[in-house]
Amino acid sequence: PSTRPWRLWGPLAAALAGSIVLLGALAALSKPGTDALAAAAAASYEVTILRHAERKYAPAHECDPPLAPALPSFIVGDCPAGGSNTCGGDFLTERGLERARRIPSELHLGEISRIVAENPGTCRTPDVKREYQTVLPLALKLGIPILSTFFRGDEKGLAHHLSGSDMREQLCGAGTTAVVCWNHRNIPRIMRHLGCNTTVCRTELDTMDFDTYFSVSLSCSDGSVVDVRRKRENVTLLTPPDW
Repeated sequence: PSTRPWRLWGPLAAALAGSIVLLGALAALSKPGTDALAAAAAASYEVTILRHAERKYAPAHECDPPLAPALPSFIVGDCPAGGSNTCGGDFLTERGLERARRIPSELHLGEISRIVAENPGTCRTPDVKREYQTVLPLALKLGIPILSTFFRGDEKGLAHHLSGSDMREQLCGAGTTAVVCWNHRNIPRIMRHLGCNTTVCRTELDTMDFDTYFSVSLSCSDGSVVDVRRKRENVTLLTPPDW
């Protein structure tokens, strides 16, 4: 009789072990899978950074006259009778204008919800409006206003905007992308302030290279750089180079 408790212990131990295994399985089912966690951590959004199209070195006007037909005010703001840097189009060459017109139909960048361009300045600073005019046809086709609050030299502020919570929330939530058009000499500064210091990010585009652009993947969780790729526009240009 003294051995009966030991005889009972075997079945009880087996039952207890089975319960532990069952609880472990239920706990595993209640947690997200490792694949799901990895996918969430890897979620990113795209920012495309373009260089401006081919430009004139001696524009004909200090201030461009308004284009006809009038451009939508929700994209370019008010166009005064004397013209402004957002309402005209005199700083790109014929080839540059052709490139700007081709980008909306031939450069496939996904669904775009934000367009950013270097501030075009005033009539007395025509050399900074080429970026604005490069993405103007894209903005007109999509009906998206051009954000032009950032000036040349404020690449740090632009980078913070691109990686900030507002941008992440909009682009990650909708699965859309942003397009930025900037001066080629300062694009490496944008990259540096985004946190990329690789050779791809540090190397300045060649003076006559108007075809290369950057595709930057940023993390949806914190805006950090996930990947940077150099790509080619390869748009159809019938106008010969003017150099």
